[in-house]
Amino acid sequence: MLVLVSTAKLMSVKRNPFDVADKPNPTLLPEEHNLQVYQIELELQNEELRQSQVELAAANELYQELYNTTPVGLVVLSESGLIQEINLTCAAMLGVGRSMFAQKALSHFIVREDQDAYYLFRQQLAASTLTLSIKLRMEHSDGKPRWVQMTGTVIRAAKGKMVLRCIIKDITRRRELEESLQMKNQAFKAALSANFIANREGVLTEVNAMFLQLWGFSCAEDVLGKASIDCFQDPDEAASILASLNEMGCWEGEFTAKRRDGSTYLAHGLANDLSDTNGKLTGYQLAVMDVTESKQAQVALAALSATLELRVTERTQELQDSEARFRQLADSAFEGIAVVDNGILLDANQRFAEMHGYALAEMIGQPVSQFVAPRSRRSVAKGFKDTKAGSADVFCLRKDGTVFPVETHMRLGPWLGHSVRIITLRDLTEPRAVAARLHALSAELIRSQRLALVSEVSAGIIHQLSQPLSSLAMNLSVLLKLKALELQQCGAMEILDEIDADATRMRDIVTHLRAIANPEQVKRTSCNLNELAIKVLPLLNGIADYTHIHLKLDLCQPLSAINADAIQLSQVIFNLIRNAIEASADTPLEQRVVLITTRQHAESGVELCVRDHGCGLPADAYERMFLPFFTTKSEGMGVGLRLCQTIIHAHEGQIEGFNNADGLGATFRIQLPLGPPPLTA
Repeated sequence: MLVLVSTAKLMSVKRNPFDVADKPNPTLLPEEHNLQVYQIELELQNEELRQSQVELAAANELYQELYNTTPVGLVVLSESGLIQEINLTCAAMLGVGRSMFAQKALSHFIVREDQDAYYLFRQQLAASTLTLSIKLRMEHSDGKPRWVQMTGTVIRAAKGKMVLRCIIKDITRRRELEESLQMKNQAFKAALSANFIANREGVLTEVNAMFLQLWGFSCAEDVLGKASIDCFQDPDEAASILASLNEMGCWEGEFTAKRRDGSTYLAHGLANDLSDTNGKLTGYQLAVMDVTESKQAQVALAALSATLELRVTERTQELQDSEARFRQLADSAFEGIAVVDNGILLDANQRFAEMHGYALAEMIGQPVSQFVAPRSRRSVAKGFKDTKAGSADVFCLRKDGTVFPVETHMRLGPWLGHSVRIITLRDLTEPRAVAARLHALSAELIRSQRLALVSEVSAGIIHQLSQPLSSLAMNLSVLLKLKALELQQCGAMEILDEIDADATRMRDIVTHLRAIANPEQVKRTSCNLNELAIKVLPLLNGIADYTHIHLKLDLCQPLSAINADAIQLSQVIFNLIRNAIEASADTPLEQRVVLITTRQHAESGVELCVRDHGCGLPADAYERMFLPFFTTKSEGMGVGLRLCQTIIHAHEGQIEGFNNADGLGATFRIQLPLGPPPLTA
């Protein structure tokens, strides 16, 4: 401040208007001099303020750029959960424009099932001064939810108001990889065969429980880090398997395995190499089954002593082996098998647990109703009361909450001295899906047969009607020209005009049937969609003027030429515009506009769209609009759009129809490839 005052005084001396020839003015009052100093001081302060404002604006612009381009989503919420600020990264993460978030609750963009967790998260944030995180799903514009990690903290703003600042990070891909890895790991550990994974150097990195059992290890730590070659009796045999893996990428066969205690057994193995996402070899995996169990059992039985004690031991061993074989047989069955007493699950096989998504230990001792869908619990309880054997189709409940259909068979059987229910389950998910696909294929076959029959009949109709219709039209035209005056005087002109219009409609119908019956008759020449659209409009101006509909063109210039049948494409454009005119006939006058647009696409070719402002497409029309004989018009035949699709597909193009995003009317779009130039003679 003192520097500022000194500078002002120095400048006042240099700028004193009363100085003459750089000499002090003795008449200048001290008050006037002080005022000049204050004025200069204020000017210096203003200059500093302006410089600060420029720097502040630059800093604010840099902050906004960093805020919007940061790789994570940033959201500022009010105390009630309304969005006050959101950066471009977060908006792009959800596929929605940033303006769509203004003053909306963030819960509006959260999947319904996760909204309770989000509400509790906000409550915890409000009651805490710590930074908290939560994982939940948010809605995306493409209809596929995204997993995000939301990290939030509370800021106390002016007047004590609470503001929530959240960082949102897309973790969808990470979540998918974690779930996939978890499923693969569970399948690996629960496999009925012994499995191990070794790295490129042949060192064991992972084994499952069956491997430990089969090779005689008590825990994984006893074997991990050891050489996989130690699992083989013959090192040369192991080297041969490794050579096959390196050459073919997989191997299957039998080998002699060596247990931890040095004993051997005959094993059947299936091996394959493992690679990372870049195709680089990372290791090997081997699945092994012991195929010497029966021989070992016979040897053990032959070696038993003849004494009574040994016979008791022999019987005990037989019972144990029988139970193990039964358990293995039950676990290998395709059906789920369960033992139930008074509604409590006493025992089950592994397939029963896998069908419900539980570990078997989690299910034993639990009420069976816990694994039955609510809609089927009453019928299952009724079946438990029936002492007769029976079967029924019910719905079961998995651990993750999903419901699946099963076929059940129940009967009474002995268990530890009393009767229990033996239940078998067969998953009907795949059989029902196959039945549904067969039903769809059958319907498609019937539709194709109908279309083939119509095509065959149409060929005869076309042949029989084409010449009479042409003759009728020609005779009517001659009559209207030669006898126009007389026909007007006698009042027959209007009748003949109607007959001429009906004959024209019959010719159009014949043309549609001919196009459907012969979809591959395409005569390609070089043509331009803009020119075809311009030529078609005069044919429809009469209908448009009568219904007070404005036909508007928005054509891309220049537009590349395509190799196509100009007459057939003109018919497609004519049909689409006529449909749009008919759809707009009942709309308010100010909305009666049909817009025809063309666009150029560098990769996919050219595009033409016809948009109306009518009532739009019904929900049930999306799947069937291009089917033969399907129509929403009271007087339609259902062949117009089918004809358009047939022609466009014959040109290797695509056609689709959809309702407009603003809720006014529908748009039909055709896309055609540029293709090679037409052949010249």
